[in-house]
Amino acid sequence: MPATRRMERVAWPPLTNWKSASPGVLIAALVMAAGNGVTAQTIDVTPDTDTVFAFSGFEGGPFVAETPTIWTVRDVDSVGLDFSVMSDQAWLVPDPAGGTLPRTVLDPAVEVSASLDAGEAAGLAPGVYSATVSFINLDNGAGNTARTVTLTVAPANFSVSPAFVNAHAVQNSPSPAPVTVTLTSNGRTDLNYTLSWVAHSWFNLDKTGGTVPAGGTGTFTVFFNPFGLTPGTYTARLKVENTTNGSGTASLSLALTVSSSASGAVKLRPDADIGVGGPAGNVDLSGGVQESTLVNSSDRFVLWSAAASDDWVSVMPSGGELAPDDGVSGGPDEQSIVVRVNLAVNDLPAGSHTATITFENVTTGVPIGTRLVRALVDPVLTLTTGLVGGETTISPSGTPLTEEQTNRLVFDFGEVVMLTAVVHNGYQFEGWAADIPLDSPQDNPIVIALDNSRTISATFVPITHTLTLSASGTGTGTVKPTPTGVFVDNALVSRYYDGSKVRLEAEADAGSAFVGWAGNIPFGEGQNNPLVVLMDRDRTITARFEPAVTLLVTVLGVGEVSVEPDLNVYPSGTEVTLSAVPEEAFVFTGWGGDATGVDPVLTLILDGDKNIEAVFVPEGQDDGNGDDANDGGDADVAALVFEIVGDGQVSPAAGEFDRGATVTLVATPEIGSVFSRWEGDVSGTDLTTTVVMDQDRTVRAVFEEDPSATRPTGDSTTGTRQMCGAIGLVNLSMCILGCAALTRIRGRRWLGR
Repeated sequence: MPATRRMERVAWPPLTNWKSASPGVLIAALVMAAGNGVTAQTIDVTPDTDTVFAFSGFEGGPFVAETPTIWTVRDVDSVGLDFSVMSDQAWLVPDPAGGTLPRTVLDPAVEVSASLDAGEAAGLAPGVYSATVSFINLDNGAGNTARTVTLTVAPANFSVSPAFVNAHAVQNSPSPAPVTVTLTSNGRTDLNYTLSWVAHSWFNLDKTGGTVPAGGTGTFTVFFNPFGLTPGTYTARLKVENTTNGSGTASLSLALTVSSSASGAVKLRPDADIGVGGPAGNVDLSGGVQESTLVNSSDRFVLWSAAASDDWVSVMPSGGELAPDDGVSGGPDEQSIVVRVNLAVNDLPAGSHTATITFENVTTGVPIGTRLVRALVDPVLTLTTGLVGGETTISPSGTPLTEEQTNRLVFDFGEVVMLTAVVHNGYQFEGWAADIPLDSPQDNPIVIALDNSRTISATFVPITHTLTLSASGTGTGTVKPTPTGVFVDNALVSRYYDGSKVRLEAEADAGSAFVGWAGNIPFGEGQNNPLVVLMDRDRTITARFEPAVTLLVTVLGVGEVSVEPDLNVYPSGTEVTLSAVPEEAFVFTGWGGDATGVDPVLTLILDGDKNIEAVFVPEGQDDGNGDDANDGGDADVAALVFEIVGDGQVSPAAGEFDRGATVTLVATPEIGSVFSRWEGDVSGTDLTTTVVMDQDRTVRAVFEEDPSATRPTGDSTTGTRQMCGAIGLVNLSMCILGCAALTRIRGRRWLGR
């Protein structure tokens, strides 16, 4: 028999007690309260979830906020509510951690800021961290939401100053002054470094490495030796390597220009170069100016010329004549020359660029000297903004090109950076679109050395899962999914967004029945129809259909038969259990039709259509084997039960007869009545009819009032009393019970449910 479910009422604590509950209990209570009629005061938090607050810095700190870190909490309905704010990471502290939006204030609002716990953040290793800040409506949970805050911790490194070292000397003259190079640590970690270079005779260093204290500086010195060098410019590259964590490795350019001592009587002063620097494509790179002076201290006229080796450098004038020094009129003749960096410098790629200005004594053909113009062009890394499904973080963070172009970041030439694609929920990272060679565009993160300006974009796509449907079995039917999917490959294969739910309904064709589901289905739900599945992965699901069969259950006598399972139609091969339960004063005597046996619980396999009979007889009635029906004897007899409608009698008396016997029935109307017809297991209008007792039989005799007769006065006898009188006082009690019950359950038939 199907089980009865008892429903119980759950009592929740008063709203005033919810604020001390744990988050899990609180959320459950809020959801329950919202479903039981609690008035909704809705919390609203701005900016929305598309805005992610970010902090960044080097390992050990300090850290700075890259974006504003203030949310505004409002009550949409302006009726007042209490709220709390919680962070799931110790390094992020919301302030305040909760509050009240009073109902007495129009459009009440509270500002909540996010700050870093310096001690917690300082202990984090390099990487990208994420914290979730939850805003909870303590009154009813309406509008509960969360916001994301990221923290990028970059490995500590150091900067090198100056970016390049220049020295000048005259052939066979004293050495130029040494140059001190400073290394500055930008984190709270002591950094060890080593210096390496290709050996040259014209310079040397005072050390090969050392340590830069956390947040401090360290130095090394470059010494020059021009002796024995011919006129010209000598260059070398010095590598400064961070051996503590490998971050911030830099190159330092060294240059020594040796001028000829045989430059005639024309000299060039001062002994200085020009240097400019800045990001690629920025007009601020231009404008470097140096004024030099040619001095003729000889006793004759000198023709001179000046020429630049690159078009981004201009020289004015580019030549002329210097009068001799006559020792009388004001001393040696002089000429001022202006060397300028022009706008063409903006077309240079990232890197260190050097142009040479050559001054020549045209009269003697002897070089006067050279001056260097250096442009250090920093690379610009352009990141695509406004991405759907994710974002890109970079370490170190670089410097925005302008306030309007925060997605264009300036870095030192050759700086090594790490780019990380941060994926939002429901999306997956597909790869990098970049103007750099990548062996594996799907790697995440990637590390690149910025030897030029780059444009890089991360691509994110929604996560989808494939749902493949099929049918099996010897029956036929279809499966209807709702919804149909965001991408449909064919009628049975669809793709759905990650986390979506799909309702599957199996519909059997005529003559078939649904058996159950197989494949990637929730545990214990193989018989559910419809079936709801969560698309958190690819799923292959099969609906099984088998030919349908019917089950017809006929009750003979007074009793009930329960069927488990109780279905409209059954798949062929289904096992069913029938349980016979007699009414009061009746007993079950056995099964008939397509089943045999006397056990009240019958189990059978529906391998075809089945017609089952359950036989019940009154208690104490002889079952044909010499005992009453309670002794569990044989079932070789069949019961005959009468119903009398109107005034009349039927003979012979009701009772049990040998199974298969033919019984002749005679209807006798009372005075004032006429016989109308037979109903039940016989039919016709003759006073006499026959019934074959191959099973229990119920016969109804219908008598009607004779319109041509006058009814005698006095009590009239009912149909039941007439029938019982016909069968004798011995069976009077049994007859009354049987006839009273026949109108309730007699002849109940099942065709499924």
